[in-house]
Amino acid sequence: MADLTPAPMDDAEVTLAICELLGEIDGWTFTPDEVITAEADLIIFAETADDRPDRAVAVRLYDGGDDPETGLAYRMVQLKFRGAPHDLLGANRLAGIAFEHLRTVASRRGIAWLRRTSFAPAKTDGNHRAQRTDNYRSTLEHPEASLT
Repeated sequence: MADLTPAPMDDAEVTLAICELLGEIDGWTFTPDEVITAEADLIIFAETADDRPDRAVAVRLYDGGDDPETGLAYRMVQLKFRGAPHDLLGANRLAGIAFEHLRTVASRRGIAWLRRTSFAPAKTDGNHRAQRTDNYRSTLEHPEASLT
């Protein structure tokens, strides 16, 4: 008998799902092809952020685990925030907005839930833009949850 359990999301799908969730925030833009439009105030990037626009968020996976016995899986996700030039608290504000949005995620886009595990300041870049990284544990939906 064939195994009918759907395969879990691959890491690229998890990265894109989190980018799409962040793209739900008013004024934040995510396009899978990462085309930057003139009117975009903040762009969400998969992996690393381009130098523009000034305000940006980069989403990158860096660790995870899969339990073959239970089918439960998680991925560790790092969000790197970059604020506007000379706004020392800009990255902190962006991280707060993302936290408020992501903590409400429950069984959406293949993500069961997200929990922030740590955060730290990052070095201000050469354009005087404050940066910060936040780490989240993303628990993926169980593959059988979609079989109803």
